Amino acid sequence: MQTLTPEIYFDALALLERLPARSKAAASIAHYQSNFVRMWREPVLDPLRKNDARDTYGVRRASLFWGTRVLLERLIKKFHRAAECESRHFGARLLRIVARILARVAPILEVERPLLGATADFSEPSRWTSQDNAKVRGAGSKRYSLARYPAEWREIIWRAVPANNEYRLAIAVMCLSPCRPADMKPGFRNGRFSEGVVLRLTKDGLDISFIPAKSHDGKYGSPSCGLTVKVTEAGPAAAFLEDLCLSNGGQYLVGLRKIDGLRKYLERLGKRTLPGCPIVSAYTFRTQRIADIKATFGEEAAKAAASAAGHCSDRSQRHYGFKAHGRLGGIVKVHTAREPRMVSTPHVQNLRTREWPARGI
Repeated sequence: MQTLTPEIYFDALALLERLPARSKAAASIAHYQSNFVRMWREPVLDPLRKNDARDTYGVRRASLFWGTRVLLERLIKKFHRAAECESRHFGARLLRIVARILARVAPILEVERPLLGATADFSEPSRWTSQDNAKVRGAGSKRYSLARYPAEWREIIWRAVPANNEYRLAIAVMCLSPCRPADMKPGFRNGRFSEGVVLRLTKDGLDISFIPAKSHDGKYGSPSCGLTVKVTEAGPAAAFLEDLCLSNGGQYLVGLRKIDGLRKYLERLGKRTLPGCPIVSAYTFRTQRIADIKATFGEEAAKAAASAAGHCSDRSQRHYGFKAHGRLGGIVKVHTAREPRMVSTPHVQNLRTREWPARGI
Protein backbone atom coordinates (compact mmCIF):
# COMPACT_ATOMS: atom_id res chain seq x y z
CA MET A 1 0.00 0.00 0.00
CA GLN A 2 3.01 2.30 0.33
CA THR A 3 3.11 2.73 -3.47
CA LEU A 4 -0.43 4.19 -3.32
CA THR A 5 0.74 7.16 -1.27
CA PRO A 6 2.17 9.57 -3.87
CA GLU A 7 2.74 13.28 -3.43
CA ILE A 8 -0.92 14.06 -4.12
CA TYR A 9 -1.78 12.69 -0.67
CA PHE A 10 0.71 15.00 1.03
CA ASP A 11 -0.46 17.90 -1.13
CA ALA A 12 -3.97 17.33 0.19
CA LEU A 13 -2.69 17.33 3.77
CA ALA A 14 -0.77 20.55 3.11
CA LEU A 15 -3.88 22.20 1.69
CA LEU A 16 -5.88 21.16 4.75
CA GLU A 17 -3.32 22.94 6.91
CA ARG A 18 -4.17 26.16 5.08
CA LEU A 19 -7.93 25.89 5.66
CA PRO A 20 -9.50 27.08 8.93
CA ALA A 21 -11.03 24.41 11.18
CA ARG A 22 -13.78 26.18 13.10
CA SER A 23 -16.92 24.89 14.76
CA LYS A 24 -20.14 25.93 13.02
CA ALA A 25 -23.79 26.02 14.02
CA ALA A 26 -26.12 23.56 12.32
CA ALA A 27 -27.85 26.33 10.38
CA SER A 28 -24.51 27.69 9.14
CA ILE A 29 -23.40 24.21 8.04
CA ALA A 30 -26.59 23.72 6.03
CA HIS A 31 -26.15 27.16 4.45
CA TYR A 32 -22.49 26.57 3.59
CA GLN A 33 -23.26 23.14 2.17
CA SER A 34 -25.93 24.36 -0.22
CA ASN A 35 -23.70 27.24 -1.33
CA PHE A 36 -20.70 24.99 -1.89
CA VAL A 37 -22.71 22.55 -3.99
CA ARG A 38 -23.91 25.39 -6.22
CA MET A 39 -20.41 26.83 -6.49
CA TRP A 40 -18.93 23.46 -7.44
CA ARG A 41 -21.36 23.23 -10.37
CA GLU A 42 -20.30 26.61 -11.73
CA PRO A 43 -17.85 26.64 -14.66
CA VAL A 44 -15.32 28.68 -12.66
CA LEU A 45 -14.83 28.03 -8.95
CA ASP A 46 -14.58 31.54 -7.55
CA PRO A 47 -16.46 33.13 -4.63
CA LEU A 48 -16.30 36.52 -6.34
CA ARG A 49 -18.97 37.15 -8.94
CA LYS A 50 -19.86 40.31 -10.81
CA ASN A 51 -22.61 42.43 -9.19
CA ASP A 52 -22.71 40.38 -5.97
CA ALA A 53 -23.12 42.20 -2.66
CA ARG A 54 -20.34 42.10 -0.08
CA ASP A 55 -22.32 39.75 2.17
CA THR A 56 -22.87 37.31 -0.70
CA TYR A 57 -19.17 37.32 -1.47
CA GLY A 58 -18.34 36.69 2.18
CA VAL A 59 -20.74 33.75 2.45
CA ARG A 60 -19.46 32.19 -0.77
CA ARG A 61 -15.88 32.60 0.43
CA ALA A 62 -16.64 30.94 3.77
CA SER A 63 -18.56 28.18 1.96
CA LEU A 64 -15.56 27.49 -0.27
CA PHE A 65 -13.21 27.07 2.70
CA TRP A 66 -15.68 24.98 4.71
CA GLY A 67 -16.74 22.77 1.79
CA THR A 68 -13.21 22.09 0.60
CA ARG A 69 -12.05 21.11 4.07
CA VAL A 70 -15.01 18.79 4.70
CA LEU A 71 -14.64 17.18 1.28
CA LEU A 72 -10.92 16.52 1.64
CA GLU A 73 -11.23 15.26 5.21
CA ARG A 74 -13.83 12.70 4.16
CA LEU A 75 -11.78 11.49 1.21
CA ILE A 76 -8.58 11.21 3.27
CA LYS A 77 -10.47 9.29 5.94
CA LYS A 78 -11.74 6.86 3.29
CA PHE A 79 -8.22 6.55 1.91
CA HIS A 80 -6.92 5.53 5.34
CA ARG A 81 -9.63 2.87 5.53
CA ALA A 82 -8.67 1.62 2.08
CA ALA A 83 -5.05 1.39 3.23
CA GLU A 84 -6.03 -0.61 6.30
CA CYS A 85 -8.05 -3.01 4.16
CA GLU A 86 -5.29 -3.10 1.50
CA SER A 87 -7.81 -2.15 -1.17
CA ARG A 88 -5.44 -0.92 -3.86
CA HIS A 89 -8.03 -0.17 -6.53
CA PHE A 90 -10.29 1.80 -4.16
CA GLY A 91 -7.30 3.72 -2.80
CA ALA A 92 -6.12 4.61 -6.28
CA ARG A 93 -9.62 5.78 -7.21
CA LEU A 94 -9.79 8.03 -4.14
CA LEU A 95 -6.42 9.58 -4.97
CA ARG A 96 -7.63 10.37 -8.50
CA ILE A 97 -10.66 12.16 -7.02
CA VAL A 98 -8.41 14.08 -4.62
CA ALA A 99 -6.17 15.08 -7.53
CA ARG A 100 -9.14 16.52 -9.45
CA ILE A 101 -10.28 18.46 -6.38
CA LEU A 102 -6.84 19.91 -5.75
CA ALA A 103 -6.49 20.91 -9.39
CA ARG A 104 -9.66 22.96 -9.11
CA VAL A 105 -9.31 24.37 -5.60
CA ALA A 106 -5.58 25.12 -5.33
CA PRO A 107 -5.55 27.97 -7.90
CA ILE A 108 -8.39 29.90 -6.24
CA LEU A 109 -6.84 29.46 -2.78
CA GLU A 110 -3.76 31.27 -4.08
CA VAL A 111 -6.02 34.25 -4.73
CA GLU A 112 -8.45 33.82 -1.81
CA ARG A 113 -6.05 33.17 1.04
CA PRO A 114 -7.85 31.81 4.14
CA LEU A 115 -7.46 33.72 7.39
CA LEU A 116 -5.95 31.42 10.01
CA GLY A 117 -4.88 33.99 12.59
CA ALA A 118 -7.10 35.70 15.12
CA THR A 119 -6.62 39.17 13.62
CA ALA A 120 -7.79 40.18 10.16
CA ASP A 121 -5.26 41.75 7.81
CA PHE A 122 -6.60 45.03 6.39
CA SER A 123 -3.30 46.12 4.86
CA GLU A 124 -4.70 45.36 1.39
CA PRO A 125 -8.26 45.80 0.06
CA SER A 126 -10.33 42.68 -0.50
CA ARG A 127 -11.06 41.43 -3.99
CA TRP A 128 -14.66 42.61 -3.62
CA THR A 129 -13.56 46.15 -2.69
CA SER A 130 -11.16 46.24 -5.64
CA GLN A 131 -13.98 45.72 -8.14
CA ASP A 132 -14.98 48.60 -10.39
CA ASN A 133 -18.63 47.54 -10.20
CA ALA A 134 -18.90 46.76 -6.48
CA LYS A 135 -22.58 46.59 -5.54
CA VAL A 136 -23.82 49.04 -2.91
CA ARG A 137 -24.92 47.07 0.13
CA GLY A 138 -28.69 47.04 0.51
CA ALA A 139 -29.29 49.09 -2.64
CA GLY A 140 -31.89 46.61 -3.87
CA SER A 141 -33.74 46.24 -0.57
CA LYS A 142 -37.36 47.27 -0.15
CA ARG A 143 -36.60 50.17 2.17
CA TYR A 144 -34.55 51.86 -0.55
CA SER A 145 -36.92 50.99 -3.40
CA LEU A 146 -39.87 52.80 -1.74
CA ALA A 147 -38.51 56.10 -3.05
CA ARG A 148 -39.07 54.86 -6.60
CA TYR A 149 -42.81 54.34 -6.18
CA PRO A 150 -45.44 57.09 -6.47
CA ALA A 151 -46.84 58.22 -3.13
CA GLU A 152 -50.24 56.62 -3.82
CA TRP A 153 -48.91 53.35 -5.24
CA ARG A 154 -51.03 51.21 -2.89
CA GLU A 155 -54.21 52.96 -4.03
CA ILE A 156 -53.19 52.35 -7.66
CA ILE A 157 -52.71 48.65 -6.93
CA TRP A 158 -55.98 48.43 -4.99
CA ARG A 159 -58.06 50.02 -7.75
CA ALA A 160 -56.67 47.53 -10.26
CA VAL A 161 -57.68 44.45 -8.25
CA PRO A 162 -60.99 43.02 -9.58
CA ALA A 163 -63.85 42.63 -7.11
CA ASN A 164 -63.92 38.85 -7.62
CA ASN A 165 -60.15 38.32 -7.29
CA GLU A 166 -59.13 35.64 -4.79
CA TYR A 167 -56.34 37.84 -3.39
CA ARG A 168 -58.43 40.99 -2.91
CA LEU A 169 -58.89 40.43 0.83
CA ALA A 170 -55.20 39.75 1.42
CA ILE A 171 -54.16 42.84 -0.53
CA ALA A 172 -56.60 44.99 1.46
CA VAL A 173 -55.08 43.74 4.71
CA MET A 174 -51.52 44.37 3.47
CA CYS A 175 -52.45 47.94 2.53
CA LEU A 176 -53.21 48.60 6.21
CA SER A 177 -51.10 46.15 8.23
CA PRO A 178 -47.38 45.23 8.37
CA CYS A 179 -48.21 41.50 8.43
CA ARG A 180 -46.33 39.00 6.31
CA PRO A 181 -48.17 36.80 3.79
CA ALA A 182 -47.29 33.80 6.02
CA ASP A 183 -49.09 35.50 8.91
CA MET A 184 -52.35 35.20 6.97
CA LYS A 185 -51.93 31.50 6.26
CA PRO A 186 -53.91 29.25 8.63
CA GLY A 187 -51.78 26.96 10.78
CA PHE A 188 -50.41 26.21 14.25
CA ARG A 189 -48.33 29.01 15.71
CA ASN A 190 -47.26 29.72 19.28
CA GLY A 191 -49.06 26.66 20.61
CA ARG A 192 -52.44 27.44 19.07
CA PHE A 193 -54.16 27.36 15.73
CA SER A 194 -54.31 30.63 13.81
CA GLU A 195 -56.95 31.05 11.12
CA GLY A 196 -55.18 34.11 9.75
CA VAL A 197 -55.59 37.85 10.35
CA VAL A 198 -58.42 38.93 12.65
CA LEU A 199 -60.36 42.11 11.82
CA ARG A 200 -62.48 43.75 14.54
CA LEU A 201 -64.47 46.95 14.72
CA THR A 202 -63.72 48.73 18.00
CA LYS A 203 -64.53 52.15 19.45
CA ASP A 204 -61.15 53.37 18.16
CA GLY A 205 -61.57 52.07 14.62
CA LEU A 206 -60.65 48.95 12.67
CA ASP A 207 -58.31 46.67 14.62
CA ILE A 208 -56.08 44.29 12.62
CA SER A 209 -54.39 41.58 14.68
CA PHE A 210 -52.29 38.56 13.73
CA ILE A 211 -49.99 35.90 15.16
CA PRO A 212 -46.51 36.26 13.59
CA ALA A 213 -45.36 33.17 11.72
CA LYS A 214 -41.67 33.78 12.49
CA SER A 215 -41.83 33.89 16.27
CA HIS A 216 -40.65 30.25 16.57
CA ASP A 217 -43.40 29.16 18.95
CA GLY A 218 -43.14 32.35 20.96
CA LYS A 219 -39.40 32.09 21.64
CA TYR A 220 -38.71 35.18 19.55
CA GLY A 221 -40.75 38.16 18.50
CA SER A 222 -44.25 38.58 19.86
CA PRO A 223 -47.00 35.98 20.34
CA SER A 224 -49.47 38.41 18.72
CA CYS A 225 -49.49 41.98 17.48
CA GLY A 226 -51.30 44.45 15.27
CA LEU A 227 -52.60 47.98 14.92
CA THR A 228 -55.80 50.03 14.80
CA VAL A 229 -56.69 52.44 11.99
CA LYS A 230 -59.30 55.15 11.61
CA VAL A 231 -61.36 54.01 8.64
CA THR A 232 -62.22 57.49 7.36
CA GLU A 233 -58.51 58.36 7.06
CA ALA A 234 -57.06 55.00 6.01
CA GLY A 235 -58.33 54.86 2.43
CA PRO A 236 -60.59 52.66 0.30
CA ALA A 237 -59.10 49.35 1.48
CA ALA A 238 -60.09 50.21 5.06
CA ALA A 239 -63.65 51.05 3.98
CA PHE A 240 -63.86 47.71 2.16
CA LEU A 241 -62.77 45.76 5.24
CA GLU A 242 -65.10 47.78 7.48
CA ASP A 243 -68.08 46.79 5.31
CA LEU A 244 -67.07 43.12 5.64
CA CYS A 245 -66.95 43.41 9.42
CA LEU A 246 -70.30 45.23 9.58
CA SER A 247 -71.97 42.49 7.56
CA ASN A 248 -70.45 39.76 9.78
CA GLY A 249 -71.19 40.94 13.30
CA GLY A 250 -68.26 43.32 13.68
CA GLN A 251 -65.51 40.75 13.09
CA TYR A 252 -63.96 39.00 10.11
CA LEU A 253 -61.16 36.48 9.51
CA VAL A 254 -58.83 36.76 6.54
CA GLY A 255 -56.93 33.62 5.54
CA LEU A 256 -54.51 33.09 2.68
CA ARG A 257 -54.01 29.67 1.13
CA LYS A 258 -51.68 30.40 -1.80
CA ILE A 259 -48.69 32.49 -0.76
CA ASP A 260 -46.78 31.82 -3.96
CA GLY A 261 -49.87 32.61 -6.01
CA LEU A 262 -50.13 35.99 -4.29
CA ARG A 263 -46.48 36.70 -5.03
CA LYS A 264 -46.90 35.97 -8.74
CA TYR A 265 -50.12 37.98 -8.95
CA LEU A 266 -48.58 41.05 -7.28
CA GLU A 267 -45.60 40.87 -9.59
CA ARG A 268 -47.83 40.82 -12.69
CA LEU A 269 -50.11 43.52 -11.30
CA GLY A 270 -47.21 45.78 -10.39
CA LYS A 271 -45.66 45.52 -13.85
CA ARG A 272 -49.00 46.44 -15.42
CA THR A 273 -50.05 49.28 -13.12
CA LEU A 274 -46.66 50.70 -12.08
CA PRO A 275 -44.42 50.49 -15.17
CA GLY A 276 -40.83 51.43 -14.54
CA CYS A 277 -41.11 50.82 -10.78
CA PRO A 278 -39.43 47.99 -8.84
CA ILE A 279 -41.24 44.66 -8.58
CA VAL A 280 -44.13 44.78 -6.12
CA SER A 281 -44.29 42.03 -3.49
CA ALA A 282 -46.04 41.43 -0.20
CA TYR A 283 -42.93 42.68 1.60
CA THR A 284 -43.18 45.96 -0.31
CA PHE A 285 -46.50 46.50 1.49
CA ARG A 286 -44.95 45.47 4.83
CA THR A 287 -42.00 47.81 4.40
CA GLN A 288 -44.27 50.69 3.39
CA ARG A 289 -46.57 50.20 6.38
CA ILE A 290 -43.65 50.16 8.80
CA ALA A 291 -42.48 53.42 7.20
CA ASP A 292 -46.00 54.81 7.79
CA ILE A 293 -45.77 53.86 11.47
CA LYS A 294 -42.40 55.58 11.81
CA ALA A 295 -43.83 58.73 10.23
CA THR A 296 -46.82 58.65 12.61
CA PHE A 297 -45.32 58.07 16.05
CA GLY A 298 -42.40 60.52 16.17
CA GLU A 299 -39.97 59.77 19.01
CA GLU A 300 -41.76 56.49 19.73
CA ALA A 301 -41.41 55.39 16.09
CA ALA A 302 -38.90 52.57 16.69
CA LYS A 303 -40.91 51.02 19.50
CA ALA A 304 -44.21 51.37 17.61
CA ALA A 305 -42.77 49.84 14.42
CA ALA A 306 -41.25 46.89 16.30
CA SER A 307 -44.51 46.34 18.21
CA ALA A 308 -46.81 46.35 15.17
CA ALA A 309 -44.45 44.15 13.14
CA GLY A 310 -44.04 41.54 15.90
CA HIS A 311 -40.31 42.08 16.50
CA CYS A 312 -38.59 41.14 19.77
CA SER A 313 -36.42 44.29 19.80
CA ASP A 314 -36.05 47.59 18.00
CA ARG A 315 -33.10 46.30 15.99
CA SER A 316 -35.08 44.61 13.20
CA GLN A 317 -37.22 47.64 12.35
CA ARG A 318 -34.06 49.44 11.15
CA HIS A 319 -34.04 47.21 8.07
CA TYR A 320 -37.48 48.36 6.92
CA GLY A 321 -38.90 51.58 5.49
CA PHE A 322 -37.53 55.00 6.29
CA LYS A 323 -39.63 57.65 8.01
CA ALA A 324 -39.19 59.93 5.00
CA HIS A 325 -41.07 57.46 2.80
CA GLY A 326 -43.96 57.00 5.23
CA ARG A 327 -47.47 58.44 4.94
CA LEU A 328 -49.94 59.45 7.64
CA GLY A 329 -52.58 56.84 6.88
CA GLY A 330 -54.95 57.05 9.83
CA ILE A 331 -52.98 54.83 12.23
CA VAL A 332 -54.46 55.30 15.71
CA LYS A 333 -52.38 52.92 17.82
CA VAL A 334 -50.31 49.73 17.75
CA HIS A 335 -50.34 46.80 20.14
CA THR A 336 -48.27 43.73 20.96
CA ALA A 337 -48.46 40.89 23.45
CA ARG A 338 -44.78 41.31 24.32
CA GLU A 339 -43.07 44.67 24.56
CA PRO A 340 -40.01 44.85 22.29
CA ARG A 341 -36.63 45.34 23.94
CA MET A 342 -35.27 48.80 23.28
CA VAL A 343 -31.63 48.18 22.37
CA SER A 344 -30.60 50.38 19.45
CA THR A 345 -32.72 53.46 20.08
CA PRO A 346 -31.33 54.29 23.58
CA HIS A 347 -27.81 53.82 22.25
CA VAL A 348 -28.40 56.24 19.37
CA GLN A 349 -30.06 58.78 21.66
CA ASN A 350 -27.11 58.55 24.04
CA LEU A 351 -24.70 59.26 21.20
CA ARG A 352 -26.75 62.27 20.14
CA THR A 353 -26.87 63.84 23.62
CA ARG A 354 -23.38 62.94 24.74
CA GLU A 355 -20.86 65.77 25.06
CA TRP A 356 -17.87 64.85 22.93
CA PRO A 357 -14.42 66.32 23.66
CA ALA A 358 -13.10 68.80 21.13
CA ARG A 359 -10.61 67.41 18.65
CA GLY A 360 -7.12 68.77 18.66
CA ILE A 361 -5.91 70.65 15.65
